Amino acid sequence: MGKIGTLRRKADRLMQQRPKPPCENCGKPGTVFHHFFPKSVSANLRYNDSNLICLCQGCHLRHHCGDPTIHATILRKRGQKWYDELMKEKVKIIKVNKEYYKKIIEEYERL
Repeated sequence: MGKIGTLRRKADRLMQQRPKPPCENCGKPGTVFHHFFPKSVSANLRYNDSNLICLCQGCHLRHHCGDPTIHATILRKRGQKWYDELMKEKVKIIKVNKEYYKKIIEEYERL
């Protein structure tokens, strides 16, 4: 295992392979872990369970097609305190390198 992109993809794949609870928006079986704050916004939140929202395929597609009610529902359910904590974590700078991804992969493989 060498390149950082390969390690990141493996970590992402392992994250998505975990058992999923029901969709937090509609209650149907969950199929994907969606990032409340996008991966591009914060490296610190990429693998943070608090930032991951389980959605069914339909709700995930609706969100990415511009439906603002998905995030509004999650915010209402999880609350302002949850959002404020995520905002604190969002601005933290972390060192993302091969060792970081290897650690994430190791943690997911233990689950």
